[in-house]
Amino acid sequence: MFILKITNEDKNIRITEDEAKVIANTPDDKSVAINRLGIVVQKRMVMVFPEESPDIKEGQETGVLHDGVRVKKHFGSWVDATAMFDGKPVRIDPQYYPEVALDKVPTEWEWENKYKQLPKEERKEAICGHQMDRIEGQKMERLGEITKK
Repeated sequence: MFILKITNEDKNIRITEDEAKVIANTPDDKSVAINRLGIVVQKRMVMVFPEESPDIKEGQETGVLHDGVRVKKHFGSWVDATAMFDGKPVRIDPQYYPEVALDKVPTEWEWENKYKQLPKEERKEAICGHQMDRIEGQKMERLGEITKK
């Protein structure tokens, strides 16, 4: 399977190898119909990656946090993909979500295939690795500063 990334949308679409080949062989100034999905896309407006490609992370615009919250990038910051407050997107707290602080937000593919089946606390560790210690240490330093006042 392959991932079709439409550059002006916040979603990735799974396509077959044959569909990926058709897109790859289409001139940039032409449109491509993917009949199975009922869509037509401009070749110059899409990118195609192998499903397990690390390239999917580069320029990543959407993801899933350790507790299953779906997020998207909004002007460079991670925000809740579905929640709004006073008409503005809700920014994600990097203190609660270390994957945001470390810029290690899993892609939808990574979430579904690597992390979803793990218990929530194990997910955090699997996503962030030993860098969790650094985040916990920073939290303790801040707590110490607050209690000294």
